[in-house]
Amino acid sequence: MNGNRQSGGTVELPLTEILVNAFKYVYEERKDFIALASLPIVALALISSGLDFLMPGGGVTLNKMGLPVSVGPAYLIDFAVTIVFFTMFAVAWYRKFLIGEEDISVATALKWDGRKTRFLLRFIGLVLLMAFIMLPVTLGLSLITATIPAFGAVSIVIMIAVVSLAYARGALWLTAGCVDDPIKLRDVWLGTRGNSWRLAILTLAPPLVIGLVEKLFVAAVAMVTQVLGVSSTLTAGLIFGLVVETSSYIGIAVVASALSMAYLRFKSQNA
Repeated sequence: MNGNRQSGGTVELPLTEILVNAFKYVYEERKDFIALASLPIVALALISSGLDFLMPGGGVTLNKMGLPVSVGPAYLIDFAVTIVFFTMFAVAWYRKFLIGEEDISVATALKWDGRKTRFLLRFIGLVLLMAFIMLPVTLGLSLITATIPAFGAVSIVIMIAVVSLAYARGALWLTAGCVDDPIKLRDVWLGTRGNSWRLAILTLAPPLVIGLVEKLFVAAVAMVTQVLGVSSTLTAGLIFGLVVETSSYIGIAVVASALSMAYLRFKSQNA
């Protein structure tokens, strides 16, 4: 299937087909997933649980709008390490999907190189772009919420939608950089017109679905650790961390696979 063609010539992405195939791809390539994701998952679980144990309360404090008002040192350390491992794994998985297994190994995935630096810089650029877009939106919503407090929940939904759409429009720029495609962000932004919501769903749906399953596992682990009387121990924190990080990296792999499929359609459409 190539999707339906819109009036402006843009091909609509077939969401169901892409999402199903993305989950299927990650499942079929589960051995490579385990090989590439094991180190980040274990390392992040150890670091996160260790920081929580050594520096409790060092996370993020949010206001009524859901925006951070203070950030603790534990969060900053955890965030920095998370971004590094995310970059390493994401670039490796994108290249695995788009180029093939012969170009990717655990060694190349863990080795920092120019592609990972480019991916990280592009990711930071997208974050700054989203912040620039969100600034007037946030100010406007804050003024409305100050007058109508009940609007607070709606404003959060609006902010999530704006951020999701902005990131989705530029996400294929990250994908392109992983395979040395020199395409500019402007070209990606213009080329994805008409598919904003579809791309946003591709980036949001997998983590949401996997997150629901994660909640069930976390609840089960919490029940077991409480019965055993070890719920406040470092071991329990490590187990929770492993569950959370595993679901997170499955989500990253599925989203990267889905965006890779969207990227191939985008390149075919603009060839």
